[in-house]
Amino acid sequence: MKIGVLFLIKALFVYSLYSDAGSNLFCSYSLKNEIHSLLLAETIEIAKAYECPACKDDEECHKLHLRSPGIPNPEEAFIGRETPIKVIDRHFVLETPLVEPFPEGMEIAMFGMGCFWGVERLFWKQLGVYSTQVGYAAGYTRNPKYDEVYTGFTGHTEVVRIVYDPKQISYERLLKIFWEYHDPTQGMQQGEDVGPQYRSMIFVFNLEQREKAIASRNLYQRELYKASFGSITTEIRPVAEFYFAEDYHQQYLGKNPGGYCGIGGTGVKMPAEFAG
Repeated sequence: MKIGVLFLIKALFVYSLYSDAGSNLFCSYSLKNEIHSLLLAETIEIAKAYECPACKDDEECHKLHLRSPGIPNPEEAFIGRETPIKVIDRHFVLETPLVEPFPEGMEIAMFGMGCFWGVERLFWKQLGVYSTQVGYAAGYTRNPKYDEVYTGFTGHTEVVRIVYDPKQISYERLLKIFWEYHDPTQGMQQGEDVGPQYRSMIFVFNLEQREKAIASRNLYQRELYKASFGSITTEIRPVAEFYFAEDYHQQYLGKNPGGYCGIGGTGVKMPAEFAG
């Protein structure tokens, strides 16, 4: 669904700079400040496909534009900005704060498992969850905007941060939901949503979370193999800086109940031996 965005932005940029279609030299350029500035000025309208004039009939060059983007190199990523995105400090559904400080005794989990709209709703419905927020993490761009993350050229993934009361809901329960409600074998995509911003990730805040996350992955991998699925591509890593997504993304499906959800699991259940 979103695989064509990188092609369209690249092609439009090349098209605007070069009218002479005599060489494929221009297809090797990096997306840097020029594209960044265009996006910020909102001058790119992705309404129809543009031919890359540098490609002509060069099949290999044309494939470059159509490929699914991986995680960019730091020098390719958008620079970003120093000013953070401001959000309304009130959960639209739970009516709790979105911004620290949170009440004493609360703990935090953070997951990337595809489009964050449906994922956030999944977790705010759980008894014991105090607050949820959507944002971006694990990339290079400081204080990114959605239009930048959408291109794949920030390195960030869409994440949901979950503030929960461990006396009411365990971290194991959150992990069970994480594994069962997306496909962790898909690499840089979830379903039709393609790009590094949809990759599967678990961000751990301490050693205990790390150990539980690894144990749960190993158990779930066993079940996936039994069901003829491939290897898990989920990355388990220390927590990265969390950048808030724009306010209209926060609790999006609470504000727009009929909106796009995008989540879907493999149908494989976590084994009963995992205390969730």
